Amino acid sequence: MAAESARDLVVTGLITGGLSTIFTLALAHFTFRFARKPEIEATFRRELDAALRLRAEDRADQVQRQIAVCAGPLFVAAEELSARLDNILNNQGFPALARDWETRRDQNWSNTHEYFLTSTLYLFGQYFARVQIMKDRLGVDEYLLQRDKDDLWSRVRGVTGALADYPTSYSPGCAGQDRQVMKWEQVAIGEALISHEGGVSTVLGYSAFMERLGEIDLHFQSLRALVIDLAPVPSGNCRWQRMLSLREELAKVTAECRRLLQRDVRFDDRGSGDAPAQRRSKLSR
Repeated sequence: MAAESARDLVVTGLITGGLSTIFTLALAHFTFRFARKPEIEATFRRELDAALRLRAEDRADQVQRQIAVCAGPLFVAAEELSARLDNILNNQGFPALARDWETRRDQNWSNTHEYFLTSTLYLFGQYFARVQIMKDRLGVDEYLLQRDKDDLWSRVRGVTGALADYPTSYSPGCAGQDRQVMKWEQVAIGEALISHEGGVSTVLGYSAFMERLGEIDLHFQSLRALVIDLAPVPSGNCRWQRMLSLREELAKVTAECRRLLQRDVRFDDRGSGDAPAQRRSKLSR
């Protein structure tokens, strides 16, 4: 009898202990599910959101630094090309682009047709090359997502369009005088002037450009057709109007570069040696 009672007590104890364990586990489960789990999930979401924000801010900082790095060289290239356009359009530089310039130029002035034409092609090529380097460094995927990059890129596209768009508001009446430099021709010119030595993309200097011009001259055919014999006459000359439009779009690029540089980095803006205000003595630069 005593043995049976002891056995009953053991069984009762086991059942009670089991029920207690089950109850404890159930209570822990429901406490975790309905009290602690939402709190843990909310904490995790907050920490994840904070980490993502920090990562996005760090990425934005990196992108902004890249923009500033690219904006400096692009600013210089756009300024130098703008200065040459001002010399051509405003400072009577265009006669040196005429093929018969050698027969009528002042013999005391050393500026030759070949020099002025070739250096003008180089200044265009230098700008196109800087655009290509900028695109490669910033990346097309991020490029359209970052406001500053989109602001800068929209102005770069304006320059591309000024050279490539057809028809334009001034197209009627051109009688075959107009010339365009298409988008991929601009890309090809830029790529032809980029050196990748040592894994670093740089723009060819003028002497290296002169040495390579014979092998890359094919890329410059449309650009050469645009600028050679350029003149404001006859009235309504579409090539002249296209160059005026190009100068306006380049001014927007330099203004945006200047804004980015003044905001993000110290930049010693001493101007281009081919300044717009300079007159005939500077036309051959």
